[in-house]
Amino acid sequence: MSQNKYMHPRNIYKNPPNFKELAILYPEFRKYAKQDITGKMTIDFKNQEALRSLTTTLLHKDFGLQVGIPPNRLVPTLPLRLNYLLWIEDLIQTAACSKEQIKGVDIGTGASCIYPLLAAKTKKWKMLATELDLESANFARKNVESNCLQDDVTVKIVEEGTILKGALDEDCVYSFTMCNPPFFSNEKETDSCNKSRTGTRTLPHNGKTGSLTEVVVSGGEVAFIKQMIEESGSLRNTVRVYTTMVGHKSSLKCLKSELEKIGASSFTHTEFCQGHTTRWGLAWTFLPEIRLEAVPTNRRKEKPPMKYVVPVPDDPLSYTVGAVTCNLKALFSQLQIKYKELKRKENLIVLEISAHKNTWSHQRRKRRERKNLAQQTPEKNKFDETVIVSTQEGLCTEIKSNSDLVPTDLTKSSHDFESCKRKNDGLTSSYENNNNKRVKPDVREVLQTNTGQTCSVHVSSENTSKLGNDSLKLEKPKDASCQKEDEKNNNSELSLAIQGPSYVDMQAEETLILKTMVSVRRVTTEIHIEMAWLEGSSGRDAVHQVLQYVKNNLK
Repeated sequence: MSQNKYMHPRNIYKNPPNFKELAILYPEFRKYAKQDITGKMTIDFKNQEALRSLTTTLLHKDFGLQVGIPPNRLVPTLPLRLNYLLWIEDLIQTAACSKEQIKGVDIGTGASCIYPLLAAKTKKWKMLATELDLESANFARKNVESNCLQDDVTVKIVEEGTILKGALDEDCVYSFTMCNPPFFSNEKETDSCNKSRTGTRTLPHNGKTGSLTEVVVSGGEVAFIKQMIEESGSLRNTVRVYTTMVGHKSSLKCLKSELEKIGASSFTHTEFCQGHTTRWGLAWTFLPEIRLEAVPTNRRKEKPPMKYVVPVPDDPLSYTVGAVTCNLKALFSQLQIKYKELKRKENLIVLEISAHKNTWSHQRRKRRERKNLAQQTPEKNKFDETVIVSTQEGLCTEIKSNSDLVPTDLTKSSHDFESCKRKNDGLTSSYENNNNKRVKPDVREVLQTNTGQTCSVHVSSENTSKLGNDSLKLEKPKDASCQKEDEKNNNSELSLAIQGPSYVDMQAEETLILKTMVSVRRVTTEIHIEMAWLEGSSGRDAVHQVLQYVKNNLK
């Protein structure tokens, strides 16, 4: 889903550009524009040349900038760059330095020199642009010169590993720094197909652009920004407000921790939402008079958790957080939902639940099926099968049913078998029903005999006519070590047989369809159950369904 509505309020691309108009005005762009069956004009966003043409066309049409972007270099997305610049403008206003000449620093400007060009052209700011790649630095200088902005933008080549120290003039005071750091630690991470994605999250719409030096750095963005934070601690008030873009939301927590350690006076972050992409901005300062927390942030409001107020039962003494949680855990167990207790206090218990299979839907139909099954007259199912029983002593027993009806539940008792004769050779055993048909053993269960011995029973539902005249054999008893190994294997087979296909399917299923945070808390005299969706291919609808199941079944 497009996130244009979450763009910065002053971003001109909240309303997408008119591709049809661009195709008419710019023949170079027209080569990549195509019309779909609805008449809408669009481009192939996975085509690098089409992306390059779109960016250069928009820069010229909307900002009057002539920009060249060489092949194999990063193609900047304008909506994201504008979101970042507009946020910095908000920070500068909070830092109360808008009346003086604004001096900014773009760390790693790239071949397009996009941030300094936009800042100088639209804001009249003075910019220092640093770059370690010689080819990119030369292209950046050409772009500055072709737009006659040499007095406002200075491109400086720095050595590898240089971020702030060695790039900034420490005798000068800068209003801000900005940076679009390499997000990845190795080339493999740049491939979206290698990333963990939920079933509802689509692959990126845009094709990859940029050289490895622009998108990959040792240690990834966290190591890069940590070095930037460390160097800012040395420079401190040389820059009024330090900022950087962050590519992964998970990086924010550890980066904020580093800012606390280094003694930043204040820091804040925001979201940059555009198209189908989200990035984050992080800002900090060492000046106590600047309170960055006051800057408006463009963060999407998280959807509130779904809530259910548990009614008071007949016994008020059982109306406690612990008792309700205990009943809730029992329901989750019935649904084969895994739960983990994260926090326990007197009036609050927090669980994390996860499910790999939908077991909560169609409950009305399942109740109806159970009711119909209970009303039916119990009937014995027909078995054309052979049963093989081997005791621990190595004796074999031949069981022959005098009826062609054998109970389906063989675990209850051995009384269902009326004729039994022992053979002392311990080698083979065969069983026949009244139809004298042999069958292939395929399921193992456990049978408790009258003498208390546990026998291993093989049951078959197939006709041995498929097997021809193959004989059924049992091996002689093995030594103790082999018996232990057999018992281990038998227990595994028995577990699968008892659990049934649903258990096997659940084990094989790897897709996480639901992960939810569940809170049971006391609010004044009431007990509330709250469920907040975390992730899963079934989305938030599954949370609503599980909560509805809880409402219907919680006792």
